[in-house]
Amino acid sequence: MRHINLAALFYLSLIGNLHSLETIEKYFQDIYSEERSKFIECVEKEGLFDKNVIDTECELSEKLQKSSYILFEKETLYKEDIFDNFERFTKTIASKKKLPKYPQRSLERNEMGYVLLNFDIDENGNTSNVEVLKGFCGNMFSPFTEFKECNSFNIYAKNYISNIKYNPTKYNGRSIYSKNNRHRIKYLLEGSDSLYITKNKQDYRKLVSQINDGKLSVALDLAKENTNHHSIFTYQLGRINYLNKNFEQAEKHFRSFIKKAEDNKESIPETILNFTISLLIESMFEQGKYEDIIKMSFNINSYTKNRKDLNESIAITHVYIGISLLNVGNIEDGLFYLIKSKRNTENTNQVNFIDGILKNVSNYL
Repeated sequence: MRHINLAALFYLSLIGNLHSLETIEKYFQDIYSEERSKFIECVEKEGLFDKNVIDTECELSEKLQKSSYILFEKETLYKEDIFDNFERFTKTIASKKKLPKYPQRSLERNEMGYVLLNFDIDENGNTSNVEVLKGFCGNMFSPFTEFKECNSFNIYAKNYISNIKYNPTKYNGRSIYSKNNRHRIKYLLEGSDSLYITKNKQDYRKLVSQINDGKLSVALDLAKENTNHHSIFTYQLGRINYLNKNFEQAEKHFRSFIKKAEDNKESIPETILNFTISLLIESMFEQGKYEDIIKMSFNINSYTKNRKDLNESIAITHVYIGISLLNVGNIEDGLFYLIKSKRNTENTNQVNFIDGILKNVSNYL
């Protein structure tokens, strides 16, 4: 048997990965440069120069945001990052301790959501011209939430920003007046990691035990018998079908679980909701439902925004979204999700799998 030089193979693999990463970096560098130029051109058309460029109403494009993440690992790109010599405003230490007032009516209705605001900050860090752009309501702890416009939190968010003190924006080290500053204020109720089942608790414990022991046939029957008692039995029904590789039925039951939980206003632990989105998307992927997966990505992005605690748990979902995008020809967004997943997972097999895909895609760039 011919001796295999493992060191040489590792070296060739390393060189191949480095080459693919360089190709992908160049691809996103071109996107970043083009989108940055468009943004600067938009600002120039507004007649803004020097320190006044920061007052622009021009929007940073999604392409610019994503390419910035790939190149510089910036989760959020701000207009201050585009221009030289600017330092973005920050909350003072005292302001960080202040929390937005939660509307009593929203508390009573278990209502959550967020508000987008626009405002000015003067040289002393005081806010003015506070404007509510939009308010949304929805379950902040669910990746399935489709947020709907509402005004439940608008006046409270506006009052909060109006009384907040900032360290002002700086230009060449000096504090300046800045306009069109944006901020998103979230209204969250305390989540629960506990699952409350009022009926057939014993059956549920037995069901989980049967699934863990691989007794899927008897578990399937037990789950079916209890689907009317609590939505969690429907979740387990989906899980059993997933384990049996019956992906069409798995998808059906996972969707039914979410609808039942929402209709019955049941409190479902966030960990179970995260498992559900991962298993649902994998089940859809196995059926080749790439377009449907892509449609779900918007809700998932809204859910994970500024939630670093979810990075690891949602990483595999980003793999399926990324490959789905590649399968429909959207290379740019597909690469974005794959690289995001790679950065957020500690699973070596997942990283190696992603590296293989990135290497293949780089050959077409």
